[in-house]
Amino acid sequence: MPNITSEENDPEPNGENHRGPTNTSPASPTITRKPPLFIITDVNNHTMRTSLFPYIQQRIHQDLLLPSDNKPYPWKEIIVRPKYSRPPNSPDSRPANCEESDKKFNWHRPTTTILSPDRIALNCFPGLDYTEHYASLVASYLALSGQDAGIVRCVRPPADGRMCKSLLEDSNLSKMGHVDVVVLGHVDHLNVPGVGMWETGERPFFPGGGRRTEGIKERLLFSWRILRLRGGKKVAYLACMPTLWGDISYHLVQALHRFNKPECLVYLGKAGPLSDWIRPNRYLATGNEAIIDNQRIHWDNILEPESYTWNSRKSPEVLPIELGPVITVSSPLCESFQWLKENNTRAEWVSCEVGHMAKACNETGTKFGYLNIVSDDISGQPQEESLANEHDRNARKKRQLLFPEVQKTLISFLRRYEQGTDA
Repeated sequence: MPNITSEENDPEPNGENHRGPTNTSPASPTITRKPPLFIITDVNNHTMRTSLFPYIQQRIHQDLLLPSDNKPYPWKEIIVRPKYSRPPNSPDSRPANCEESDKKFNWHRPTTTILSPDRIALNCFPGLDYTEHYASLVASYLALSGQDAGIVRCVRPPADGRMCKSLLEDSNLSKMGHVDVVVLGHVDHLNVPGVGMWETGERPFFPGGGRRTEGIKERLLFSWRILRLRGGKKVAYLACMPTLWGDISYHLVQALHRFNKPECLVYLGKAGPLSDWIRPNRYLATGNEAIIDNQRIHWDNILEPESYTWNSRKSPEVLPIELGPVITVSSPLCESFQWLKENNTRAEWVSCEVGHMAKACNETGTKFGYLNIVSDDISGQPQEESLANEHDRNARKKRQLLFPEVQKTLISFLRRYEQGTDA
């Protein structure tokens, strides 16, 4: 196993990072949760098998890729750090070519900053899981490429989430005002009758997304569309520019409670099945139980009546919503065959967000439900569709058939909500 340096980081007020560990300082936070780095040295030990390396390589910033001309690898140290840094606010930051700039939302990826001729930093949105995930990606990429993964140094954000909280508090989220229901996640794929235009609370806003948004102020992390129900209640379809990965989603739910006071939250995301009979991009998953940090949490799933209704349709064209517990992990890189053996009887699904959101909703008294597209197969069987090719035409076509069913489920829930029968 490569020797990867991992540190807790106490950011200075100006947002810069200390050099080295700060956990000896009395002012440093107590580290209550510390996900490990997952360094893959053999793809045959991982449930993604041969699709794992393409998955990893697709997410590596171009400045960290091996030179194509067989020159020596230029970096002696790669610092993966929690720092949301993008131009024009940070002109020395270089966006990644792997950013999906055709997307309206969820397209910001870590940037790089060259620190010296042989030292470079990878700047991540400051979630604990997200920083760890990218450190694991870079180290695994190097290890699988025959390079020294030990040059990766992971600097963790403070475990109390102060860096995420600060960014969310300084963002435009508070400008959305009070809403009764928040629908979060893949909302830009939905065709919602009667919903308003995309808003940010400020101008300018370019709904096309991509590179044209680079000039927008950094604090405009969110966009939303408002649907007004009969009786005056408001539903916000909320989209985010960065990725809501892992514990970032926990801090977002807390911020929504603080600024917008929603009664209900619906999350539309992705999940992988732990059973080999459920095929990717054909099913939706939901449930009322999650495992996170080896603890089980429960909630009343506000979408459960819709899942039972769907499963009684008996139409061969409509595949069912499957119910079951979900296990929340910090990175898909943890999903080795040994991990699968230990967990395939504990849960039906795996995701990186649901447990965090459910935990935050329980703490804030927010009603919660999720509907995840089954995006990949981690059962260890040979895969035609995986996270490595989920953007291919075939996978996208299948997912497009699911989004109208997601919309039908939301319409049914909102009708019940209008009538006061959502619980």
